[in-house]
Amino acid sequence: MVTRLRHLLLLVVPVLAGAADGPSLGCGCDPGVGSVIDNDGDGSGATIDCDDANPAVHPGAEEHCDGVDEDCDGEVDEDSVDRATFYEDLDGDGWGGETTVEDCEAPDGFVEQAGDCDELDDSIHPGAPEVCCDEVDQDCDGEMDEGCAGDLVLLGETTEAYAGEVLAAVGDLDGDGFEDLAIGAPDAPEGAHGGRGKVYVFSGGAGLAPGQEILLQDEAEIFAALGDGLGYALTGLGDLDGDGFDDMAMGAPWAGSAGFEDGLVLIAYGPVSGVIGDGFGDGLITGGQDHAGFGWSVAGVGDLTGDGQRDLAVGSPYFDHITDREGIISVFSGAVEWEQSASEAALTITGSQVSRSVGHGLAGPGDHDGDGQADLLFSYEMWDNGGKVGLLGGPAQGSVAIEDVTLYLSTCSTTAELGVALSWAGDVNIDGYDDFVVGAPGDEGGAVYLFHGPITAPGACDQAAVTLSGSVEDGRLGDAVVADLDADGDGWPDLAAGAAQGWRDPCDHGAGAAYLWLGPFEGGYEDDSADRVFVGNGAVEKLGWAMAAADLDGDGLDDLAIGTPGTDVFNENEGAVWIALGGSL
Repeated sequence: MVTRLRHLLLLVVPVLAGAADGPSLGCGCDPGVGSVIDNDGDGSGATIDCDDANPAVHPGAEEHCDGVDEDCDGEVDEDSVDRATFYEDLDGDGWGGETTVEDCEAPDGFVEQAGDCDELDDSIHPGAPEVCCDEVDQDCDGEMDEGCAGDLVLLGETTEAYAGEVLAAVGDLDGDGFEDLAIGAPDAPEGAHGGRGKVYVFSGGAGLAPGQEILLQDEAEIFAALGDGLGYALTGLGDLDGDGFDDMAMGAPWAGSAGFEDGLVLIAYGPVSGVIGDGFGDGLITGGQDHAGFGWSVAGVGDLTGDGQRDLAVGSPYFDHITDREGIISVFSGAVEWEQSASEAALTITGSQVSRSVGHGLAGPGDHDGDGQADLLFSYEMWDNGGKVGLLGGPAQGSVAIEDVTLYLSTCSTTAELGVALSWAGDVNIDGYDDFVVGAPGDEGGAVYLFHGPITAPGACDQAAVTLSGSVEDGRLGDAVVADLDADGDGWPDLAAGAAQGWRDPCDHGAGAAYLWLGPFEGGYEDDSADRVFVGNGAVEKLGWAMAAADLDGDGLDDLAIGTPGTDVFNENEGAVWIALGGSL
């Protein structure tokens, strides 16, 4: 009996030992007799599990958008828990309307972006540029024609002042830590000393916000009238006198004693504040020749002369008017005292009877050839051959004849007015050379040309890397240009241009328009392709006559100032400046 029991135990023990090393038995019975093998432990046996090595795959599992049949029903990704919603895009603009489907991938004719308020018009969708004065909500935000005006308005103070004819970013002139804006009103009524013209300096600050309407006489520092045409030209100079504060220059091309109207330039050394009366000026340069137009244009040009000091360039396009209006550019090195003469210039560029009106426009500083030296951009022949633009490479001193300035751009036509507006643009294409922008408002709707540096030989408008074309006949796109600004903070330079006679129906003829293109850009653009469009509110408002850019509110984004010298809110042609804050562009 004992012997038989021992034999039975010997038979049982090997079976149990083998069970420990083999597959699990669903019922604890002999394999093949009602047992289920589940290799991945997901609760579904190999006979019904379509992937018994993956515990996420088994009958009843959730489907995901991964191309795997998780629930073993022979279909892939159906009713996936992570499927997305797609919107039908009937007009192909990349934005969908109200009809939706849920799937892992967008079916044909469906897109991810929703919010299109007109599925039959591809120019209408969220983010689309708002077309002004057409009473259509292009960007689908529930408002029509918004963004066609500035965020805040600076209003002129006196009848027939036409404030906003000239604008310039002048750095931090009052020393409060915010950039400032100079506003010229060269036609403002006569002051106590009989001269027309006035200059305002609007001080930037953190409190600037949309919806404000600010009277210049209440909020801005004022340089009062002391010469005919004061404010006809304005420029920031940086720290010209080396005292740690930014400075500025103001041109008065028709000022002069005893009716000679030789012109003058006033220098204001920062910090400045309060209301400045007649006779103000820290530095003064007089033209010295009757009707020369000294101060017609001014520009801070860096160290053009190469002597280690900042320089000021002054244009006199009527110089030698008796011998056919040849023109001259005078460059003064370092701090300007009271009183200096144009004859004390460290550098002059003189015109000729063939190449005339030298000094009509000026822009600086820039470095188109990448040699580390400041270069001067200027325009001439404005009234003769449709305009030319010259480039003088620094350093330069003494006297230079226009014939010796070999780098120039000629116009595409005799009516283009090439060089009415000039602006350095920084290094737009990031190739180590500064680029520049030239306005040519005289032809058809006007045009703006962007040229990449370096310029190594004379050329023409059709060699521009970027061309902006006006679509409004006689709209004068290019009356003003602003480059080397970054309004949206993406690190790419942006470009703005004014068309003082531009308008958009049903806006009034001559109301003016201004356009902003956000970089990067290349090739050709029409004005209606701009990322932001501003239009004047009434006839002859001349919005876009002048423009400038500065970070007035200190948020790190450039704000765009647009002059509207024909504004007459009080029916007095007092003029105004619209400010579009960078955060809204």
